[in-house]
Amino acid sequence: MDEKDEQITRLLQQMAPAARDPLFRVQVLERRERQNYRNRVLGIVLSVSAVLIASAVTDGLARQTVLGVGLAAAVIVYAAAMRNMLRRLF
Repeated sequence: MDEKDEQITRLLQQMAPAARDPLFRVQVLERRERQNYRNRVLGIVLSVSAVLIASAVTDGLARQTVLGVGLAAAVIVYAAAMRNMLRRLF
């Protein structure tokens, strides 16, 4: 009976899936996080650029309003990105 148990154990071990590679998993997670970070920074840069262009087109109080709203939006986007990143880390 022990011999059959050993044979079954060997067969099951041969058919078992490969062991997981934790380093590969960390590298994949790191790559995804870097892509997310780049996308967030690109969004902020595009938002600030749009605000600066809108500010250049308008005059006086409208310019200050557009600039203030745009900067507030950039801060909100960046704060949300930082919050998400900190949640993933902890």
